Amino acid sequence: MAVPRGGQPAPRILSAVKRALIPLVVLFSTACTTIGEERVEGWPELRVVEHYVPHQVMRERCAKYVPLLMSPEACAEFDFASGRCDLWFSADFPPPRFIVEHERQHCLGYEHAGESGLREILANHLAATANASAGAGTAPRVENSNPLGLTNPDGS
Repeated sequence: MAVPRGGQPAPRILSAVKRALIPLVVLFSTACTTIGEERVEGWPELRVVEHYVPHQVMRERCAKYVPLLMSPEACAEFDFASGRCDLWFSADFPPPRFIVEHERQHCLGYEHAGESGLREILANHLAATANASAGAGTAPRVENSNPLGLTNPDGS
């Protein structure tokens, strides 16, 4: 690299390096987060609520959804019982439009290409709902209605 007398690399070289690095940074930052083309079968319609909160609040809320040593940009949380999808964004560093759209796609039931996390979340919810409704129609079985052996004052 040619360095002029002032000790700074030539502006032309810096410009070329930046042009070469920008596509790599974009490629790296989006490589693991490409949305797939197919919607999860049976995904319910959810009301989307967008939250723009302080950056640290977003990070604390979203960190559990990214791999270790990665920093979240945003996240989607699903509440099927309420029919709601909450999106969490940093108000301090507003996300680019493509990240907002990416998270909205999750609310519609689209997940990262090659992953099955949303499919599993929906399956777990449906199984829990089925188990809860199956048990709702029957009275619980009581093994011992008086486990402490208490008696009424009249001795009965």
